[in-house]
Amino acid sequence: MKQITYCAIAIFGFLVVACSNPLKSLSINNPEDLTELKTLLTETYGEDTELYTLDITAVDHLTSDFESFSVDFNQDDIDFQQYYSNSRKTLDDPKKARIEKKGKYGKIKASEFNLDQISVKFEEAVKFIEDASDEYEDFTLYSWKFEVNKDQKVTSYFYVEATKKGEATTREGRNIVTNYYDFRFEVDENGVLSIDQ
Repeated sequence: MKQITYCAIAIFGFLVVACSNPLKSLSINNPEDLTELKTLLTETYGEDTELYTLDITAVDHLTSDFESFSVDFNQDDIDFQQYYSNSRKTLDDPKKARIEKKGKYGKIKASEFNLDQISVKFEEAVKFIEDASDEYEDFTLYSWKFEVNKDQKVTSYFYVEATKKGEATTREGRNIVTNYYDFRFEVDENGVLSIDQ
């Protein structure tokens, strides 16, 4: 009888562990998750590392689950790009930038990027789309890019994706196809949101 009880406890424990998600996915438009992303950013690159750009991207279209950081920075008078993958938990070796940023962009410390504005501006963008048309639903934030200009002012642009109401997912051979529509927004140095048309 004891063996059956131990066996049942072991099976129950295995099911609990197997069915739970120990790797919580972070959403790039959720305020609490953005706090964790800011911590991850500064731990990955260092609080005082000066960056020209910061690009935050979701794992796939129609999801806001965090996948990567991509940054541009200068080290020893050479511009580099570096990529962090959340799914692989790896930081790639820096690669020499294809486009020289020095003189064209400014830099700020990794800790100075205002990730808190992302969820606020995402909600403003969704409201803007909904006010303009009621034909879209299921809004997600696909990517957000910060750029620092020569005057040390930070601007951003980002993509909101949505599906159209009434458009069904279809099957084409072995592929499942969902149409999505993307909207590009910009945030100027004063925090003013505009749609890029």
